[in-house]
Amino acid sequence: MPFKTLLWSIVRSYSTQPARSRLGKKALSLDHFLQRSRVLSLYREIIRGTRRIADPNTRVESRRYARDEFERHRDVTDLGHIRYLISTGKTEWQGMERYVDGMSNPRRDLLLQLQGARDEGDLSKTPMGLAWLPMVRLPTLSTVATFLAYRRPLLNGTPLPPLRMVQGFSYTRLC
Repeated sequence: MPFKTLLWSIVRSYSTQPARSRLGKKALSLDHFLQRSRVLSLYREIIRGTRRIADPNTRVESRRYARDEFERHRDVTDLGHIRYLISTGKTEWQGMERYVDGMSNPRRDLLLQLQGARDEGDLSKTPMGLAWLPMVRLPTLSTVATFLAYRRPLLNGTPLPPLRMVQGFSYTRLC
């Protein structure tokens, strides 16, 4: 066999061999692939959500906790357990997300900024110097506190009827 043909057969056999994974793991099943994409989606959602935390130390601690939890369960392969972890992770994040939104609520921050500028009469402190600001009716902190106290359940456990309008504007959109 001539050298050129021998070389060609070696190159040809090398190129037709199935590619091996660099990680040494076998391919994922479709169910595992779908669950993996859901896990990554949840992780991204949590990381994006922690950006809204104003305090840098709390933000770093929250991200570290999330990463540690995902790393701790990295080697779980049982589909039922993976589904359970995704479900509990989403529930835990949704519970924490309420506090995250409470810590830095852009709408609340804007309202407080507008309220302060209106009280001082300086429209240059508002975003884009809103000229219509004196006409806007914004709640004061005392009316918001009254509203929150009204919404709190009574001592015997029965909640009060829902409060839709107080002083001419809807609190459901502001809180």
